[in-house]
Amino acid sequence: MTDDFSESSQTLDPLARFEEERLAGRPVDKHRFCAQFPDHPSLAARIDALERLRHDLRRLTGGPPDPLASPPNAPPGFVLKSLLGQGGMGVVYLAEQLQPKRLCALKLSHHPSPEHQTRFSREAELAARLNHPGCATVYAFGHHDGGAFLATEYVHGFSLRTLLQVADVVDNHDGISWLADALRCIGERDLPNHRATTPAPVATMLDLGIQLAEALAAAHDQGVIHRDIKPSNVMVTLDGRIKLIDFGLALTYDHRGLGHPPQDTFVGTWDYAAPEQLAGNTDAIGPWTDTYACGATLFEMLTLWRPFEASGFASRVDAAQRPPVHPPHFFNPAVPHGISTVVMKALEPQPEQRFQDGRAWADALTTATQTAGFAAPTPLASKPEPTPSRWRRHGPLMLSLVAVILGFASFWSERQQRQADAQSVAEQLQRGTEAIVAATLDAAATRLTHCLAASPPLGPPRSIQAPSIPRRYSARLQLHRGFVLTVHPSSGNSVTATTSRCLTEFLSALSLPGTAPVGPLVVPVELHLDATGTLMHT
Repeated sequence: MTDDFSESSQTLDPLARFEEERLAGRPVDKHRFCAQFPDHPSLAARIDALERLRHDLRRLTGGPPDPLASPPNAPPGFVLKSLLGQGGMGVVYLAEQLQPKRLCALKLSHHPSPEHQTRFSREAELAARLNHPGCATVYAFGHHDGGAFLATEYVHGFSLRTLLQVADVVDNHDGISWLADALRCIGERDLPNHRATTPAPVATMLDLGIQLAEALAAAHDQGVIHRDIKPSNVMVTLDGRIKLIDFGLALTYDHRGLGHPPQDTFVGTWDYAAPEQLAGNTDAIGPWTDTYACGATLFEMLTLWRPFEASGFASRVDAAQRPPVHPPHFFNPAVPHGISTVVMKALEPQPEQRFQDGRAWADALTTATQTAGFAAPTPLASKPEPTPSRWRRHGPLMLSLVAVILGFASFWSERQQRQADAQSVAEQLQRGTEAIVAATLDAAATRLTHCLAASPPLGPPRSIQAPSIPRRYSARLQLHRGFVLTVHPSSGNSVTATTSRCLTEFLSALSLPGTAPVGPLVVPVELHLDATGTLMHT
C-alpha cells in the first residue's frame, strides 16, 4: 500500500525528490517546488523532460496509463476517491465500497504477465486467512478490465516510516502522549525532507514492536510468511494500534516447507531482508525469515539507524553474513541491554539461531520489555470503566503506589547505569570525531596555510612567507553524519576579514566521513602559523 522509494530516500537531488513525492501520491505544485531550489534554475525544464520521457516510454512499451494522470475505471461496486500510492504489485486507491457502504483500500493490478497475476491472487488468498486486529482485513477480490483488484480495510493512520520521520519535530517525552503528538504533527504540518536523528521514546517503540510481533505471530499461526516486513508496510492507526499490510510477497508454509516455492532470485526490501532471502535460497526461507526482518525494523524504530547501512545490494549481501557491528544501545543509550540482546538474536545470520516464528519473537520481546521495567502504554482510544465501589476506584492506585515504592531502588540503579552508558558512548564519539577532524586538517595544511598567509582572494596565490605578526583563527564546528552543519568563528581572531572568510568557507565545505554518526557534535578548532610559517592546529 506504500511505495518502496522512501525506504532509502536520502537523495539531495531535487528532481529525485519531486519524483518521490509524485510516486507517493502526494500532489506537488511544480512552480512552488522549484522555487525552493533557487540553485537549480533548470529544475523546471528537467521535470518537464522527465514527464515527456515517461510518456514516451509508456507509449513504446504499451504499459498501463499513468495512474496520476488518468484514473482507471473502478470495478463494479466501487467508487475511486483518491490515489494512496503505488509499487511493484499495483496501484492503490482510496475507494468507497457500495455494498456494504464503507471506505477501503483498493489495489488494482494491470500487469499482463501470468506470474504477476498469480502472485496478486495469492496475496488475496493469504491475506484473507488472517483474522487478527493487527492485520488489515480483506473485503473482496476479483478481476476487472483486464486486470485484478483487491479491496482491503482502509487503515486510518500513517505508516511507521512516516512516524519515524517526524521524531525530530516532536517533544521527546515518554509514553502514549508522544505517539498522540506525533500523529497530530503528521496530520497538521509538512513532513521533514531529511531523515530524523532523534529517536522516539523507547517505551512507545517497544509497545508498537510488541504489537507488530503479535500480528506476525497470527500470520505464522495460519501458515503465512510475509517476506516484506519493513516500516512502510506497517501502519499505525490514529488510536495507536499496529496494522500489518501488503502481503504481495507472502508465501504459505507448513511442516513440509513452502507451499509456493518461488524462483531462486531475491524479492523483498534488502535493507531488512534475512541472509537466506538475499541469496535467493528458497529452501532456507521460513517464519524465521520474518523474525529477522521484524528485528531489523525494531532496530530502526529504537535507533533511527538500520542494522546495516550498506551502500548497495552487493555490500548488503556481504554484511548479512555477520551480525550487526553495534547493538541498538550503542546508537541510543536509552535502550536497555536486555532489549538489545533480544534484537541482536533476531538478527543472527544463521536461521537456526534466531527466533523460529512470530510467537517466539513476541514472547521474548514481551519478557525483555517487562524485565526492563517498561509498561505498555494505554491505547489512545481506551477509557477507564466507571466503577461504583470506592475500593475498585482507589484500590488499583494504592497497589500501584506500593509497586512503585518497592521498585524504586531497582529503577534508580538502572537509570544510573543508563546515564553512565550514555556518557561513555558520548565521550567515545567525541574523541573519534576530534581525531578525524585533526587528520583532515593535517591533509589540508597547504590550503589552510594559504588562507592564513592572507593570500589575495583574486589572482594567483603569492609565495608563502612567515607572517610578521601571529595569525590565529579559532572556530567551533558543528558536525553531523560526516558533514559540517555550521562554522562559528571566534570574535577574538587576529586575522583579516578576508582570511577569516577564506578559512570559514573552507571548513564549511569539509567532508568528514565517520564523524558525529548519531547526533550533532561540536568540535573546537584553532589554527595558527608558527615562526617558520608551519601550520599548527589544536
